Order: sequence, then C-alpha cells, then structure tokens
Amino acid sequence: MDGYIQTGIGIFVSTTLFLFTYRQTIGARRERARNANDAIRRSILRRMVLEKYAPSTKDISRVIEGKAREFRVPTGDLYSEEQILNTLFTDVFDSDLLLPEQRVDVESRLQHCIDELEKQPLSTTFEEFREISINTKDRFKTVTALALSASALGAVTSVLITVFRDSNAVRMGPELLSSVLGVLVGSLAILAAITTFRRSRDLPALESRHSALLAASQFEAEVAKVLQQSGLEFETEANFIQGDMRYVPDFIVTLNDKRIAVEAKSWAGSLPIGVMKRAISSLTRLSRHPEVDHVILVTNRRAPVGIGTDDVSVVGIDELVSRLRSVAG
Repeated sequence: MDGYIQTGIGIFVSTTLFLFTYRQTIGARRERARNANDAIRRSILRRMVLEKYAPSTKDISRVIEGKAREFRVPTGDLYSEEQILNTLFTDVFDSDLLLPEQRVDVESRLQHCIDELEKQPLSTTFEEFREISINTKDRFKTVTALALSASALGAVTSVLITVFRDSNAVRMGPELLSSVLGVLVGSLAILAAITTFRRSRDLPALESRHSALLAASQFEAEVAKVLQQSGLEFETEANFIQGDMRYVPDFIVTLNDKRIAVEAKSWAGSLPIGVMKRAISSLTRLSRHPEVDHVILVTNRRAPVGIGTDDVSVVGIDELVSRLRSVAG
C-alpha cells in the first residue's frame, strides 16, 4: 500500500510541476498573443469610430509589428491582416453601440481595406513554411522537455520519500526500480493526455497567422489532390485583370472547353455570412472576365444553403468534382 501511495505522490508532483511550468511558458505566450490581438482590434476600431480613420493593409501590418514588440510575442503568433479585418467586421456587425449610419460608414471603410487586401493574393513562401516548421518543432521540443523533466522530478521525489522513510531502502533495488518506472510511465501518460486536451482547447481559440497560412496551403494541396485524382486538367497562378482589380485564383480547371476558376478557402468554425458574401462579391467580378466561364468557391466544410449566386458556386470539397462536371455540362 505504501508503494502505491509513494507512486501517487510522485505522479502528483510531476503533474503539478508540468502544469505550473507550462502555464509560465507556453501558456503565458499564448495569453500575451490573445491580449495583443485584442489590443490590435480595439486600437483600430477606436480610431475608425472616433476619428473616421480608413485603415490600410500596410497600417494594419505596422500595428501588428508594434503590438508584437509591446506584448513580447512573435508576429507569427498574432492574427493575420485578413483575420483582423474579419474580426473587426464581426465586431461592427454585432455592436449595438453604433448608430446605423456609423455602422454603414465603418463597414464601407473596412470593405475598401478588404478590397485592397484581395489585390494581394495569399501565398506561402518557402521561408514562411520553414519558419512554421521550426516553430512547430521548437514548441514540440519544449513540451516534451517539460514533460520529461516533470516526470523525472516526480520519480526522484518518490525515491526520496522511500529513502527518508527507510535508510535501508537503497538496498531494495527491484522494488525501488518498479516505483520509479511506475512514476515515469504514469506521469508521462497523464501529461500526454493533458497536453492533448490543452491543444484541442487552445488551438481553435487562437489561430495565428502561421497556422492560418499553413491551413490555407494544406487545403489548397488537398483540393489539388482531389482534382488530380479525378483526372481534371488545371493550372495555377493564372492572372486576370478585371477593371482595377487583379485576380489570381488558386486553380483554373479546363473542362469541356470551359474555364472554371476555383478559389479554395480553408474557413473553419462559424464564419459570419457577411464575410462569405464579401468573398462572393469579389469573385463575382472575376466571373465577368471574358476568359472565365464560372467561379467555384470551395471550402473545407459544407456551405450554407443559398449562399452562392448564378455566377459563383459555393461548395464543400466533397462536392467540388460533381459541381465542376455540372457547370461544364
């Protein structure tokens, strides 16, 4: 019975130390990132409401860099310009403190900035992928080191308790070894469960620009794989000029002499209908280009019924191929 109690004490010590150090390191960094994102949002919204400020993507990028230094977090841990604009739009749309005239005025200025951002297609360079990979590996190494250190300290605590209770315990090799292994295995199992739980809870709540870039690129690769497996011909990085806007859709699929532009959006969670409609409005202008017959906006989840138009279809990735064949006749 005493052996079980000592093992339990060792596991308790390991878990407590891990939670404390995790909160002071990774948890503190995520908390600073949350606070920085909130500060960016409040700062821009305050200027827009009080001073009729019209934001630009360059201004938002500068604010992100300034707040990153102020809160001592990497810029990669903060929201991207698009994420900040979407958050601002949601705040304005949901606010009961703004008069209808103010809300329309602020939304129009946000729309101008969004149009400016859409002229700069999102792309992930090799250096950005390398930085994402390094950050992910560093974080994994940090969590692993914390778990191993906490488990080792728990095992040492269990041994010290045994030694202090019985000075002859050092001669009990097998019994002592089984207690140490029990603490190590039990601690690592519990810490792995805690880490998995925290990741599942924290990641959706705080999606950084790095994770957004990675998710977007991974989703584009998934769409490309679907097109290849279906035997469809497609090209990437095609440029279209429509009015004063330049469009670079993710894919141009050629099927039955029709050219169909496919735009991939790795939208996750509950996205406001207004954000979807803005994206559709921009793609509607692309659909009027003489070299484009139709535009399909593909997402990683099923789109709301009736959100598309005659010129722009909104489908989930599982419906993409069937919709392409339907449009091509």
